[in-house]
Amino acid sequence: MRFILLGSGAVRPDLEHWGPAQIVQVAGQNLLFDCGRGATMRLVQARIPIQTLRYVFFTHHHFDHNCDKEFTALITAMRLREMRSWVTFISN
Repeated sequence: MRFILLGSGAVRPDLEHWGPAQIVQVAGQNLLFDCGRGATMRLVQARIPIQTLRYVFFTHHHFDHNCDKEFTALITAMRLREMRSWVTFISN
C-alpha cells in the first residue's frame, strides 16, 4: 500500500497549496480520496494517469473537498477509450 498526498486543503488560490486530495495505491489500483481544488492537475504532477483511477471517494460534502469533481469526470469521459474500467464516485 502507498499513500500519496496531492493536497491537504487550501481555500485561497495558492500555487503551492492545493485542495484536499489523496491517492491510496493498493492491489494495483489508484483510489482517490476527495477531489479538491487542483486535484486533477496534481494527479498529472504525480504522474498518475487519470485513466488508472477506479474509485473516487468523498469523505464529506464540503466544497473544498469536491470542487474539482466535475473537471475530473469530464477528463475521464474524454479519455473513455483509454480507461481500464469505469470510474465509480462514492460518497456518504
